[in-house]
Amino acid sequence: MQSITDAPRAPLSHLNLPFFEAQHRSLAEQLRDWVPQQRVDESDDRAAC
Repeated sequence: MQSITDAPRAPLSHLNLPFFEAQHRSLAEQLRDWVPQQRVDESDDRAAC
């Protein structure tokens, strides 16, 4: 399996809009750090589900 560490990271600038709070920004940052750590088997899409 291969990780997606080479994948581009999602921008978080939209979280500066006034209706987002600190907890939204924190969750987004945690998710952005967590996603590349996940191992995804891109060779078999059925097995990945």
